[in-house]
Amino acid sequence: MAASQTEVRSLLPAEAAAATRTRPLLAWGPNASPKPLLRSPAFESPEFRLQSHVDGDIVHMTVSGELDMATDDALRSALATAMPRGVRLDLTAVPFMACSTLTVLLQAATKRAGSSGAVAICAASNVVRHLVGIADLEHLLVN
Repeated sequence: MAASQTEVRSLLPAEAAAATRTRPLLAWGPNASPKPLLRSPAFESPEFRLQSHVDGDIVHMTVSGELDMATDDALRSALATAMPRGVRLDLTAVPFMACSTLTVLLQAATKRAGSSGAVAICAASNVVRHLVGIADLEHLLVN
């Protein structure tokens, strides 16, 4: 490799999630030697929590913490368990949401399309609203 080139390392999604959760992030430079990056406690991932309660034909779910590939299976399972009831999500305590989580929500909403068990985001943080807007999925947001 020429001295002017920079090595780029790609991680599979599972490796990427594991790398950010269990090891320090690595920086790769022209010298091709990994250097650990310092991680501030301010950037630690908030713990994922999901609380739900049933009110007639509606399941109200309050989610807090970061939503990403590490939490997608738990959210997917909770949404599947709520079927055939409708789901109202409160995502106001979500500081980060990955596109993979948006896919989970969209798949759940699509499965329930035309039924009384719709999935809707009834409250959301600015971060979630921004991502939903970029993805042109505002129909998932309700007031």
